[in-house]
Amino acid sequence: MTSKYSLWLVPAGRQAALLSALIRRLASWNGTPTFLPHVTLMGRIRVPEGQILAIAERLAGSSSPFQLTFSTPEGQEEYFRALYLPVCENRELGLLHEQACKYFHRLEGFLFFPHLSLLYGSLDSKIKTKLISEITREYPRRIQVNQLEVYKTEGPVEVWQKCGEFPLTGTTWLGSQKIT
Repeated sequence: MTSKYSLWLVPAGRQAALLSALIRRLASWNGTPTFLPHVTLMGRIRVPEGQILAIAERLAGSSSPFQLTFSTPEGQEEYFRALYLPVCENRELGLLHEQACKYFHRLEGFLFFPHLSLLYGSLDSKIKTKLISEITREYPRRIQVNQLEVYKTEGPVEVWQKCGEFPLTGTTWLGSQKIT
């Protein structure tokens, strides 16, 4: 059986450092796992590792770095969306996701809810509301994503492994469309 992988868009520099520090602090306060800041382009991909790495490299080559803007923090009952920053609509992100859907044979309209998680776990809604009010001034409202990373996302968060990283270069054509 093939492993389960995810494609992550990741920020760099000061924005990544700010988000990493916030994620670590929230995890420490709540006894939950830490993870690197990322926006999942696609998850639950089950193909051989060599295949996903080749596709990730092509996808990364098709898009130049771009900015994502966040709306206000939210929380859900779902473990991986306990506290997160929803990503505002973004043309480049939408096109990149469409291309990933084509490569991995996902159906048109496959549920895509772009967000940057700040906290994983099962928390009471009152705690989430309190945390949201405490972090309102601490997160960047906009990030630049420069890289696409492939993670093996099986098992607990603590054992997830990075398998590859590819800079967004905007030098590869996918079909008749280049994502800029």
